[in-house]
Amino acid sequence: ALYGKFSPSGRQPYSYPKMDYQAPVVYYTPIWNEYDPEFAFGQGMGYNNITYSNITVSSVELRPGKPITVSVTAFNNGNINQLEPVLIFTTQNIRREYSPERHRLRAFNKQPIGPGASRIFSFNLTAEEMMFYNIDNNRILSEGPVDITINAFNVNAVAKSIYLYEN
Repeated sequence: ALYGKFSPSGRQPYSYPKMDYQAPVVYYTPIWNEYDPEFAFGQGMGYNNITYSNITVSSVELRPGKPITVSVTAFNNGNINQLEPVLIFTTQNIRREYSPERHRLRAFNKQPIGPGASRIFSFNLTAEEMMFYNIDNNRILSEGPVDITINAFNVNAVAKSIYLYEN
């Protein structure tokens, strides 16, 4: 990796604090928190410049029992192979009963992309995956807009909005 014969492809398994007085955040960061880590969960890069484009969703409505497909094209602008991890995060800014997470990992996939080549990554997203536990320990959905972000903590992140319905 140091000599550029292959490109690293790891991602941060936790958020690394910027200041030594900050507590490390393993994963959950609430939407209202302005925690600014040095390296965020899921952040990382290789030697190549990978760009994302053409994020599409099979439907802008997400309902229980009706999954949608999220697709994105990743292009390797570099001159060596890249094993690229693509991470799908969701953000639900408005939620009843519970403070939403800033970004919640929903799916990931890691595939090779040759130099100058592109690859389409596709993921299924279900309403059931958007459920959370309320104060009574019941799993519920909270209807409202949801942002889907590809590689949320990298500078080349791309996003799309959908609407989550309770039924």
